[in-house]
Amino acid sequence: MSKGFRRKVLNAVKSPTEFDIAFAAGFMEGDGYFGKNKTTVSAEFNQKDKWIIDWFQQYFGGTVGITHKQGISLGSYWRWRISGERARNFMRNVYEYLSPYRQNQINKALT
Repeated sequence: MSKGFRRKVLNAVKSPTEFDIAFAAGFMEGDGYFGKNKTTVSAEFNQKDKWIIDWFQQYFGGTVGITHKQGISLGSYWRWRISGERARNFMRNVYEYLSPYRQNQINKALT
C-alpha cells in the first residue's frame, strides 16, 4: 500500500444527479479502474488535482489519500477509492455511460 493513504472510509454527503453520474463516468472512463480481489470489488482513480477527488468523495463516499507514482511522471497523486457494496452500486450507476472496454471491467468485477 502506498504511504500516506488514509484508510478511513467516508460516507457521501451529497446525492448525485444523473448529470453527476455521467460526469463521474467520464473521469472513470479516462483514468479509472474497476476490479476485484479475493474478497471484494473496488473502483478507484488517481489525479494530480485534488478538487475532483474531493468531488467524488462528496457524491460517492470512499477513501481519499495520496499515492506516490514512479516512472516517467514522478510525483504524488491523489487517489479516490471505494469498495464492497458501495463500489457495486457505483459500478451499476455509471455502467451505461462507459465504453464496452470499461463495461467489460465491471462485468468481470461483478461476477
